[in-house]
Amino acid sequence: MTNEKAPARQSAGHTVHAGNSSRAQRMRILAALQIAPVNTFAARKQLDIPHPAARVMELRKAGHPIDTHWCDALSEAGLKHRVAKYVLMPQRQLSLALR
Repeated sequence: MTNEKAPARQSAGHTVHAGNSSRAQRMRILAALQIAPVNTFAARKQLDIPHPAARVMELRKAGHPIDTHWCDALSEAGLKHRVAKYVLMPQRQLSLALR
């Protein structure tokens, strides 16, 4: 048995990610936040993170400057919901790096 992780792959329009551990989920959402903000629906569907708020809380406790902005988004059923949009704040990220 090897410790190598299987690469992510596509399945029916969704990316299947290697690893369901909290750590793997934190790394996925952090990588996505370094590119662009991520809302709750996208984190669940595209990043396969069932409870993104918990992963964001853990990242914040580790010192990552993530803000929450509330926005309206449509669910897959077409219903409007108020969801969190998580934003990695680069200004504060730079100040943390200088410590």
